[in-house]
Amino acid sequence: MQTNNMNQYLVEINLPEILDNEFLSKIPAQRELISELMQSGVVLIYCLSENQKNAWVCIRANSIKEVRKIINTFPIAQYLQITIFPLTFLNVANQGINLLSLN
Repeated sequence: MQTNNMNQYLVEINLPEILDNEFLSKIPAQRELISELMQSGVVLIYCLSENQKNAWVCIRANSIKEVRKIINTFPIAQYLQITIFPLTFLNVANQGINLLSLN
């Protein structure tokens, strides 16, 4: 997927109240997919609230329909309630800089 000149979308995710064993067993595959999508530039941000009830993901895509298609590839997709917000812009601090520690 070509990622330049694409739109950015914030996806608000509501997770199930009870995280059963079936859901928890899908977490490793979910993390692996998110890593792949981040490396390819499709997912820009992925975060989880401390209480594990909500997550947010910023996705680069051509349309809301494409965002839904991407979300539906998530191993945990069947458990999620989502709301998609088209973004005007997204500013993110550069986390890729390794700082030298003198300790």
